[in-house]
Amino acid sequence: MEMETTYWRCRGWNDDGSAFDRWHIPTHDISPASFPKLGEIADRSFDRSVSFQGISTDDVRIGGGAPRPMKRRVVDAISDPLPDIEVSVATEEYQARTEDTPVNGIEDDEGSVWVGQSLEARRGH
Repeated sequence: MEMETTYWRCRGWNDDGSAFDRWHIPTHDISPASFPKLGEIADRSFDRSVSFQGISTDDVRIGGGAPRPMKRRVVDAISDPLPDIEVSVATEEYQARTEDTPVNGIEDDEGSVWVGQSLEARRGH
């Protein structure tokens, strides 16, 4: 079965290693008005959507609008290749469940998953 994939990404670097501090935009502050390429897909509709975001903690957290059982399956799938990093379903501010989180606004049926990744997870995997 062939599936069409669409993606948008925003990346930033800083030579002194402070890229997270300089370039990090909280998920709820990402807006198609600020990123023209994101605007090109923001009005489309998708069956599923996944967002990978850097976070400042030492773990990986799974959030988004998807039902908890789907997020648990993502936790299970990610945990095996990351044996030294805690992976869990997000709580509190890392849930990324609101409509102003871009990953939640572009899918049709609560199929959005937000993956918040520590620096170690981003660098090593």
